[in-house]
Amino acid sequence: MLLNKMPTLLKKINRHYYPDKKIHPLPKLVMIEPSSVCNLKCLMCATQQKTRDSRFLSFLDFEKIIKQFPVIKELVFCGIGEPLLNPELFEMVKLAKKRNIRFMNLITNGKLLTKENANKIIDSGVDRVQISVHSFSQDVFSKLRNDLPENLENLKNNIKHLVSLKKGRNNPQIICTAVITKVNLDFLLDFIREAKKLGLDGVEFFQLTTYNDSLKYLNVSSESTVSFIREAKKLAKKINLEIGFLNGNDYGRCYQLWNFIMIHADGMISPCNGIFPFENTGLGNILSEPLERIWNSENYNSLRESLKNNQLKNCRYCEVGYSLEGKNFKWFKNYYLRPIARNISRANV
Repeated sequence: MLLNKMPTLLKKINRHYYPDKKIHPLPKLVMIEPSSVCNLKCLMCATQQKTRDSRFLSFLDFEKIIKQFPVIKELVFCGIGEPLLNPELFEMVKLAKKRNIRFMNLITNGKLLTKENANKIIDSGVDRVQISVHSFSQDVFSKLRNDLPENLENLKNNIKHLVSLKKGRNNPQIICTAVITKVNLDFLLDFIREAKKLGLDGVEFFQLTTYNDSLKYLNVSSESTVSFIREAKKLAKKINLEIGFLNGNDYGRCYQLWNFIMIHADGMISPCNGIFPFENTGLGNILSEPLERIWNSENYNSLRESLKNNQLKNCRYCEVGYSLEGKNFKWFKNYYLRPIARNISRANV
């Protein structure tokens, strides 16, 4: 009998981990897409599954957007497209800098990491540059990015130049990242070694999000992922290189519908950067209606209720909220204990 009641029981328990209110504070973690256009067609990217109108966010629209946030703790310049394609990008960064945003992250595929852009990046004041390389093996680099093999050397030279410009400065932190797939798994330890040679501050690895299960054939088993992470940590410690693994958010469970918002180049809203960028949830457009109205709308709150009740079918394809390292004590602490502490502290505010 108890086993039959477990799904209902878990749903009831699950609801207690999320805020239970109709009016929610505006998010402080914001991702803004400067460009919906990309100069690559990476094998594991969602852009391969969907097509979108080509659009660049204008500086005036960017200004209109960030004015609607009283506080932004973290601003990520990224989206489906390549940010460096937008000619007004660094004017946006400059404006954001005047807002005293605590942390600004620029995510790029590095294809336009020219000397001119490298200088602009260093002078812009961004706190982090995240270069999506995926592999330093020429053949794997070419296959994953659908790029010419010889462009890897160009990218490495551009990274070296960017690193050389940073000498004597704390910012920005410069890292390279890789999505873990069956194609590059056997080359990722060498990826870490090469990052060290290039003088990068660190490496970070991401689990592949399989939108609608369409990229399942590229996914690595959890056992293989755990084994790789164990070896990667040992190597990174040995060569003194910072290493990270995307484990969702700080609290294990997914709180993107409460503390994060993604704004596309056309002003349309996505409630997360994992599964939802291509889903038409009808949440609204920040350029035509106030953010506060969108954020606390009936549609947004209905979406939150669906998440609480485990009714968002595509969420099962997303790794946000779980740990790449397996369901160990760290996972248990992040997924169960820290959310309880989080809600207790909020209740006492």
